[in-house]
Amino acid sequence: MGGTVFWMPKFKYPEFLEYHRRLKLSFCLTVPPICLLIANDSNVGDHFNDLKFAIAGAAPMGPELHDAVSAKFGRGKTMVTQTYDDIDVEPGQEGELLLKGLTQCWFSTGDIVRFEKGLFYLVDRKKELIKYKGNQVAPAELEGFLLSHPQISDAAVIGVASKGTEVPKAYVVARDANVSAEHILTFIKERVSNHKQLRGGVVFVDQIPKSPSGKILRRVLKDKSRADSKAKGAKL
Repeated sequence: MGGTVFWMPKFKYPEFLEYHRRLKLSFCLTVPPICLLIANDSNVGDHFNDLKFAIAGAAPMGPELHDAVSAKFGRGKTMVTQTYDDIDVEPGQEGELLLKGLTQCWFSTGDIVRFEKGLFYLVDRKKELIKYKGNQVAPAELEGFLLSHPQISDAAVIGVASKGTEVPKAYVVARDANVSAEHILTFIKERVSNHKQLRGGVVFVDQIPKSPSGKILRRVLKDKSRADSKAKGAKL
């Protein structure tokens, strides 16, 4: 189509910003963790003046982060969706997104979405949902609230086994040492339903493990949680 593609061999945030300004990039394909860096960077100025189109994928983006990064980019997106018959989930409720072409079969995307005002909002991946006493809890929703806290720079939520069910557990990167686990538990309690509470607790870490593409490596956190539980049990 006559365009030029610039590919970074390894992501480095300062170079990422400078490339946008110097090369006058008009299209950006990125991931939510990079959007978080942009949203939290007070030094972002004219770096994205030539940007016309941006896509964030590979992981869900909460409304808080979406609004924060939109304030940096500006908004100019138009989306068109098609509705189909036999949709069991009512608008505003969460359910798995199924796709269908000209054949009789449906394709299961594995994405949990919410349909509102003509738009599909990605909530989380089906396989990453936490099931607490029959209720579904989306880690991305809790992560969105955690990232909205001014004293939290990054966060990830996993499900851990507890008394025959799963409970949400948060790993948090704090901006300073003044924030406590009790404060975070109260912060979340005031914003979500009872079944979404962080009953698994809050653990402070130096960084959240992520893949090169920016996806949270929940498996690594689950392994860490199991190892910590075994170590705690051994001490008892």
